[in-house]
Amino acid sequence: MLKDRQHRHDLATALMAPRNLDRCAVAIAVVLLNERLRFDAGRVAQNMMVAAWALGVGSCPNSVRPDEHDRMRHDLGIPADAAIATVITLGYPAPGQPRPRPKADPEKILARANRLPLEELVHRERFSG
Repeated sequence: MLKDRQHRHDLATALMAPRNLDRCAVAIAVVLLNERLRFDAGRVAQNMMVAAWALGVGSCPNSVRPDEHDRMRHDLGIPADAAIATVITLGYPAPGQPRPRPKADPEKILARANRLPLEELVHRERFSG
């Protein structure tokens, strides 16, 4: 977890979108200790972002620039054989930007979504379209 503003500022140029890291409230580097877990890293990142949104916090995934990966690993004290899958920046959205509504009623949201019935989307055993 990257909480120190100066540390985030120093690392920002290593990311594809440096302003995200430089201006966020906090960031989380998702680190792979095993390359075979890349799929799991994506799921972890997505779940953290969904959980943050549910708490009223915005987030944005970011990638480390390939030419900066070694420096970022070194600055974060990550072993040389590990990889940084993504860096998630977290903070409250700026005024005028979409904001999470943690107290929204899920039933009302689903009613407005006008989604197809499950029976039209899910096929059991064989496609029956």
